[in-house]
Amino acid sequence: MRSFIWALAFWFFSIALLATLQTARQMSFKCVWYAMIFPNVGLTIALIQIGEQLLSPGIQWVTSAMTIVLVALWLFVMAAHARAVVKKQCMMPGLNEDNDQYEDDNQ
Repeated sequence: MRSFIWALAFWFFSIALLATLQTARQMSFKCVWYAMIFPNVGLTIALIQIGEQLLSPGIQWVTSAMTIVLVALWLFVMAAHARAVVKKQCMMPGLNEDNDQYEDDNQ
């Protein structure tokens, strides 16, 4: 049962990664980008524990690669956030970036 849950979580991780990479050039930064990182950290930690329990070097190598990818993704999101602040695309007075409908109703 545990392997099914892990496989399902990895499947969702893979689909989300592919969908994000496919549309990355059209997306503008929003603070919710941080939400893409944290669930995958949980998957990676669970996979690390599975690798330790099974004493599997293959799973441990995969988790090392996943950790590196997550750190790179976190640095990318931080850089995109800094860039958006410098370009005044987020975190500015009057800019309600998490509720576009609210902005449209009040104009």
